[in-house]
Amino acid sequence: MDKHYDLKLEKHELEEETEEKIKRKKIAAFVFSIFLALLMLSFIVPHDVLISLIESETINNNTIEKDDVKYYFKPDVLEALQKYYVEHQTAEFKLCLEGFVKDGSYYVTSFYEPKIYFNNPITVHSAICNESTIIDLHSHPLRNCIFSEQDIMTYRMMNREMAGAVMCDIDRFNFYSG
Repeated sequence: MDKHYDLKLEKHELEEETEEKIKRKKIAAFVFSIFLALLMLSFIVPHDVLISLIESETINNNTIEKDDVKYYFKPDVLEALQKYYVEHQTAEFKLCLEGFVKDGSYYVTSFYEPKIYFNNPITVHSAICNESTIIDLHSHPLRNCIFSEQDIMTYRMMNREMAGAVMCDIDRFNFYSG
């Protein structure tokens, strides 16, 4: 004989189950929406620019802090450096920042441009900065502050007290120190 089961669910039990399903669907839809938004963002913003913005630092009150190292700029020197950056947008440039290092912090008091042998929008070849240089700085295209392999190889061969830096916007820098 066939047995028949009569399942009687109360109305409030059905409503709870339906509410739970709706809640799960909303959460799943929200998570999926966030995923799609991030996926779209990855196609809109180039990866190197996104990584560059994460890796680099903006200057605040003439100071940058990166990896527990502070870089202080004399106000008039920073202003001149920013003006130089704006005036030299057509090709990469190199500058030698001078000053002193005290307790692991860099204090920039002046800069000079070494002899430039060749430069274009993506590279610069120049004379080596002199021994009074504390930061060897060069520019990169707008908001691309990631060090190239060549940059890192060059900085590894430098004096350990000297830091390397990339300037990729009027107020955005990335630093490399030994």
